Amino acid sequence: LNPGTLHAHGHLIKKHAVHYSVGAAGEYLLHVGLRQKSEILPGSPFKLRVKPGPAHPSTTCVPDEFLPLRSVVGQEGSMSLPLLDNMGNRCIEGGAQLTVVVSALNAAKRHSRKGRDDSCGLDARCEDQGNGSFRIIWGGEVSGIFKMAVQLDGFHVLGSPTQLTMASAEIDILQCELKAGLDAVAGVPERLEIHCRDAFGNDVEPSTGRTFGLILLAVPSNEKTSKAEKAKEKALAAAAGEGDGEKKASTKINKEERANLVQTMESIPFEGKWDDASYSLSYVPRQAGDFELHVWCDPDGDGTRLFLPGCPLLLHIAPGQCSANVSFLRESGGLTNLVAGDRLMLKMQLRDEY
Repeated sequence: LNPGTLHAHGHLIKKHAVHYSVGAAGEYLLHVGLRQKSEILPGSPFKLRVKPGPAHPSTTCVPDEFLPLRSVVGQEGSMSLPLLDNMGNRCIEGGAQLTVVVSALNAAKRHSRKGRDDSCGLDARCEDQGNGSFRIIWGGEVSGIFKMAVQLDGFHVLGSPTQLTMASAEIDILQCELKAGLDAVAGVPERLEIHCRDAFGNDVEPSTGRTFGLILLAVPSNEKTSKAEKAKEKALAAAAGEGDGEKKASTKINKEERANLVQTMESIPFEGKWDDASYSLSYVPRQAGDFELHVWCDPDGDGTRLFLPGCPLLLHIAPGQCSANVSFLRESGGLTNLVAGDRLMLKMQLRDEY
C-alpha cells in the first residue's frame, strides 16, 4: 500500500494505491477488505483477468516430443514451439522476435551434379502462429548431422542448440555408381562395388530390405560356324566325355528374348556385404568367353529389377588354369605303329576345371 500506515505518519489519507502481482495467468475474483475489522469493501470482490507476459527465453523450451529432431532430405520437417513468459505462463499473442539458424556439424558427402549448389546448410524458417506459438520449418537436399539454434530476443531458448539429423532419401538407381573390372579369369573370385546414392546425390544408409543380383549373358557370335567345324567340336567334346558333345554356348536369340532373360533369369551365386553406402558383390565366373554383365537392385524386395547405370558391361572371361581331370589327348600321331627311333607327336586339349 502507498502511502499506507507506514508512510502516512499518523495522518488521515483518503486514497491509497495498492500494488500486487499475480504469477499465474487466468481469471480471478479479487477480494478487498479491512483486515482489522474483517470487513469487505463495497464492490469487492471484482473480476480480474491476468494475461501472460512477453515471451522469455529462460522458460521457453524445445518440446521433448519432437526430440531428437530427424527428417528426410527432400521433405520438409517441422515442429511447434509454444512460448512462455518469465513466470512460465503460455503466451497467447504473437509478435515475439524468434529466429532459427541451422549449421552443419557433420554433413555427409554427396555426389556432385552439374548445376547444383553443394553447400552444406539447410533452409530453416519460423512462422508466427499469432497465438503465442511458432512453427519451425526446415528442409534441404543434404544428409548428415546439423545444429539447430533457436533464439528468442537474441538468447537461446532451453534446449537450444539441438541436434538435427537429416537422413538420406530412398535409393535412386540413376545416381548410383557401379565399379567393376572388364576382365576376369574363370575360377578366380571377381569383385564389383555399387556406390548407392539418393536422388540428391547423398550416400544412402545400408538396408537389409534392398536386394541385389547379377547375371552373365554370353555375347552372341555374328560368325556362322560351318557344319564341319560343328562336327569337329562335337567329336572333340565327346572324346572328353561330355555326353552328346553339345558345347556350352549361348544360342542365337532375338532382342526380345534376351530382354526377357535379363528380367527372369536367376542371379548367379555371390557374396554381398555393406560398407557404409557401398555394397560389394563377390562371385566366381565359371565359363570363359565374352559376356554381358547385368547388375540390378531391387529397392523394396518385391522382385522389381532396376539395372545399374552402364549395364550391361562387356566382360571378357579368360580360361582358368588347366586341369588334368578334364584335359584330354586329341591326336596320338600313330601311337600303335610306333617304331624305335620314330618321332612321336602328341596333341593335347587343355581345359580348365570348368
